Amino acid sequence: MKVKLTTTLLSVIIGNTAIATELWYPGSMVGLRTDGTVGFVLDGNPPSDDDLDNNGVLDDGASVILNDGLNVDSEALGAAAGIDLSGNNFDWYINFRIYDSDGIFSFTENFDDSVRFNVSPIVSNIDDTSRGAAGPTFSDTSWNSRTYANYDFSAGPGGGWFDVTIELDENTGGAQSAGGLGIGFYNGSSTSLGDFGGIGYDAAPEGPAVIDSDANGNSFGASITIPEPSVPMLGIFGFCFLILRRR
Repeated sequence: MKVKLTTTLLSVIIGNTAIATELWYPGSMVGLRTDGTVGFVLDGNPPSDDDLDNNGVLDDGASVILNDGLNVDSEALGAAAGIDLSGNNFDWYINFRIYDSDGIFSFTENFDDSVRFNVSPIVSNIDDTSRGAAGPTFSDTSWNSRTYANYDFSAGPGGGWFDVTIELDENTGGAQSAGGLGIGFYNGSSTSLGDFGGIGYDAAPEGPAVIDSDANGNSFGASITIPEPSVPMLGIFGFCFLILRRR
């Protein structure tokens, strides 16, 4: 009696698995306008930063990538920057990441109607893992008074990258600066308007804000989640067929 052993191995590629990664958009921000909000209450929704089909449009269909700065000095200038300030009872929720070498910096605002700032230290421009406690939330619900939000992280996580959220609320009437620079940034501590500049644009007459740069030359922008090139995952199903034949 002769026994013949035949082994068959069937390897099957079961598909491609997309792994998400972060794409840096220098000088950009992400924003979302929420309509039908309550006036003088900062109750807008945060924007999406996902572009998982990698088509340059954020996946929720409503959030936008803003590439022309945070210019809300007038309704017309806002519209030119992609920030629609027309109408009543809406909120804009704007997010970006900014680098500051010593962790001491400030914002100013004179937006009609309300504004809120939130700042958190993060690992890098494309890694939003926390590296320390967030700064205090700053809010202003006065429609026509200039205010300043100063942040000092020097005694804690120190300088580095920071995640910044700026929320703008409109009740009724005009939605824009109530006078001068609508939203500005300064890479130090200040309550003097002359120190501040436009974030991502050349404000008049203040000019653009001076923002520090990291070792790679990055200063501020947005991090968008996209898929990495697909990685084939090899699923191996081994089917061993023992064929015994008697002769």
